[in-house]
Amino acid sequence: MTKSGFFSVNLVAAVLLVALPVTAQTDGECGTGFCGTPNNNGGGGGGGGGGSVLVNNTDIGVTYSTSDDFDGDGYEDDFDNCPFRPNRDQADSDGDGVGDVCDNCPHVANKDQADNDGDGIGDACDPDMDNDGVPNEADNCPMVPNKSQADTDGDGLGDACDPDIDGDGIPNRTDPCPFLANVTTGCDTDADGDGILDAVDNCPLAANPKQTDTDGDGIGDNCDSDADGDSIPNGNDNCPLVANPGQEDADHDGMGDACDNNGFCLVAPKNPDPSQCLDPTTVFKIVGAPKVTAQTGDTINLSLYANRLGVNVNYKWFVQAQPSGSSDTVSNPAGTAACGDAYECAPINPDKRPLLIPRNPGDYTLLLTADLAAPDTIYPSVQHAEATLSVTVTGAPIESSGCAISGQRPAGLLIVLGFALVMLWRRRR
Repeated sequence: MTKSGFFSVNLVAAVLLVALPVTAQTDGECGTGFCGTPNNNGGGGGGGGGGSVLVNNTDIGVTYSTSDDFDGDGYEDDFDNCPFRPNRDQADSDGDGVGDVCDNCPHVANKDQADNDGDGIGDACDPDMDNDGVPNEADNCPMVPNKSQADTDGDGLGDACDPDIDGDGIPNRTDPCPFLANVTTGCDTDADGDGILDAVDNCPLAANPKQTDTDGDGIGDNCDSDADGDSIPNGNDNCPLVANPGQEDADHDGMGDACDNNGFCLVAPKNPDPSQCLDPTTVFKIVGAPKVTAQTGDTINLSLYANRLGVNVNYKWFVQAQPSGSSDTVSNPAGTAACGDAYECAPINPDKRPLLIPRNPGDYTLLLTADLAAPDTIYPSVQHAEATLSVTVTGAPIESSGCAISGQRPAGLLIVLGFALVMLWRRRR
């Protein structure tokens, strides 16, 4: 090779090194070891979550793996301190093992997440645990509503939670006159006016003419803090009148499996809109996810849920509406996905997962279309389904970088390329 030719080759190589971007895998979820080993069996079933889904292994979005990551935040369920709520930072201010985004007392440790009155504020930090308007420190029955604070025997324990209201040593459930100490006959009062004499009323202070006592503990449902006796307080129980200590809710509709009489209706955890639930017994239907509030520049991995198991669907994503002046599009908008046992359909080609990187603040509307790859066995006449997804974006607009590569200005790159071409031309003369 001539000296001139050698110089030309090296010059071209130098230009390419300047022109091409140099990227390095940044520390992401898998950099901490949380992505773990893929679960090839698919995790949980029946739409109850835990199924194997695609997980973005790096913050720059170049590698994916199949792992049990129900909320799609890059942390496997077994390591995720909020497995059903995306929280990439895994923040846990009180160190109780429950992430801030799903902790009902984010600044007070309460691993059990107990919430007696079901108001979304954990007992550990709720100033009024029974929601009766009386602060805990002044409430003579802090876990049982008793706004009147009646205390017949003056023992400091309110009648609503006192097992011996009149203090005569005879428990209410067996005391023929629970409001009159040492009286065993002739008691005919009806304190709650429900037509049931106090002597035989299983809720003497709460009207309950039917005397319903689901768990048979002698305390009527209307005044029993755990009516079904499954150790889950009524306010936290997704089936308060049917014992279900495991709180299973396969379709995520807020009603436990043990008492769900609305049929199977899967609510996608990444788009928890009850009106968009999926019923596998009806015509082919899809839901797009996640329904999120994102920042400009965020990578939003788009997900597809369908009311069919074990099928393939051909999908397409479109940006239907976006902030004025925006021209954002979905990357990898079309492909084929396989619907697994969690009713989430993961792209067959994991390197081509659809994603949106919004550049401007405002509201985005995405249109998702899907067609079954094979005839439907339930409703063969319906092969197509559509869904829309709303994404709210905040933050500062991101200016277009044009042809910039690796942080260099386009003009600088053109100068380098122009110089290289001039030198090659002069050498060939």
